[in-house]
Amino acid sequence: MDDAGRITDLVGQLVNGWHERIEYKERIVTHTPDCSKRHIVNYKACSCPESIEARAKSVRQVSLLAQLSMHNQALIKGGSQGGRSAPGSRIPGDITALDLLTKIKETATRLRHDMWVVEGKFISDWQYRRPESTAMILSGIVIDARKMQWDSPQTMRVVIKSLRECVAEARMLLGYEAPSRKLRDVVCGTCGGTLKVAADAQSNVWCGGTIDTPSCGTVYVREEWHEMPRYVKA
Repeated sequence: MDDAGRITDLVGQLVNGWHERIEYKERIVTHTPDCSKRHIVNYKACSCPESIEARAKSVRQVSLLAQLSMHNQALIKGGSQGGRSAPGSRIPGDITALDLLTKIKETATRLRHDMWVVEGKFISDWQYRRPESTAMILSGIVIDARKMQWDSPQTMRVVIKSLRECVAEARMLLGYEAPSRKLRDVVCGTCGGTLKVAADAQSNVWCGGTIDTPSCGTVYVREEWHEMPRYVKA
């Protein structure tokens, strides 16, 4: 995936939503012929073989901006924050949804302004532009990225890094991901990306990817990291 594609994907999560893979386990009972012949009404009472199967499904999540806006409205109306059962979201942190919405808009505005500078557009007209929604500004970033990705790779890297931070902060605030910390002096053995662990260092270690590439999906079992505290960045 090229830089413009990465920016399109990040903006898509913020503006359009995304498909998320949800993994779960389901109890499976294999009823024997004798059990079926008896026409047992309550199968829970039978002693047929049981097994637990791991399954997965794809769920369409609404955009992060929409979820943040809904949570903000719920808080204004006195709604409960509640807990999260996937798929879904909640707000466990101190930062409010309104704070983050404002931050994302300010970040998007700054990024597009900087991209205009690189493109040589008439920045003097910037302050007279019609006020735009956050979604419109982000969509503009995608358009500009497709035009300039080969002319200013450094600018594209800055845009990708900033958008990833916005997406990551929104996902953590909404409860999709737990706060994490980076491991120092070690990298992913599969792709060379940054390795991360939960903030309390009580989880498995997973690949966090690099500034140029997303996570490769590799997970390292926590029990194998006997010296994990030494590697966790302060």
